[in-house]
Amino acid sequence: MNETRAVELASEALCLAKRAGAQSAEASVSVARRFHAEARDSVVARLEGSTGKSLFLRVFRDGRKASLSTSDLSPDGLRRSEEHTSELQSHHDL
Repeated sequence: MNETRAVELASEALCLAKRAGAQSAEASVSVARRFHAEARDSVVARLEGSTGKSLFLRVFRDGRKASLSTSDLSPDGLRRSEEHTSELQSHHDL
């Protein structure tokens, strides 16, 4: 995922939050790349690589807030995350 796509995902999450009734919202997308190499006796023993992606969403409505973090950045995952955040928001006070 490149920087442009990360900004687009954060914007999509904010739009979903607003459509769901949030008066204010914050979204951030993180991408972490990891590379690990091990060598023994001048021979590469193991190479590992991974990429982690996540979205953090915080919404505010009627003096209440809810926060959610997810690694499912698919369109359905974003919708489910917003639905879950709206449910949480109706149960928790600021």
